[in-house]
Amino acid sequence: MTTTLAGGRSMTIPMFLSLLMVVTSLSLLFITSCIMVATINL
Repeated sequence: MTTTLAGGRSMTIPMFLSLLMVVTSLSLLFITSCIMVATINL
């Protein structure tokens, strides 16, 4: 029981980091696409 809890606790940090990386990459893609659309419209 304790080992599984420790494993789950240690696994939450990499999952959080990967989620943060995905969110940042998606936001960067969104920003770049918005900039490209703005430049095309100009």
